[in-house]
Amino acid sequence: MTDSILDMFSVLVCRNSRFVRKVVGEAVSDTGLNMSHIVCLRLIELNAGGVSAGVICDTTDHDKALVSRMLGMLSDRGYIMRNPADRSLRRGYRYVLTDKGERFNKRVNAYFAELSEELVKDISVDELNQFYRTAAALTDKLQQLAEQKGERG
Repeated sequence: MTDSILDMFSVLVCRNSRFVRKVVGEAVSDTGLNMSHIVCLRLIELNAGGVSAGVICDTTDHDKALVSRMLGMLSDRGYIMRNPADRSLRRGYRYVLTDKGERFNKRVNAYFAELSEELVKDISVDELNQFYRTAAALTDKLQQLAEQKGERG
């Protein structure tokens, strides 16, 4: 039996996710944070005005309970806070980075840049560009298929 493209793609995604978690986990082990926390912090950083728990759920596909626990932990440890502009909101308020969160993200960004450089040092720019185009095309097509299946199911 030959492997399908989806089988190979899924295995590679799972393996790469595991390797990223391991490498990143070792780099931030002094903080007690993991890759899911880092993703939350980076999402907050990338969105002016902050991000709500709902947006984090939608973006990461983490369930509400997990996101709530992560945001609570990040808030308790001083990495994030509620956006003061949303003070009057009971729901849907956004989280923004604190100074500590910004410093942490700078540290992670520098680490990711260093790691990225090492990761691709023996791969040509043309090969990387082709890889990104192909990966993006596969991701877009997989999203379309998932949405179609959702409409039928």
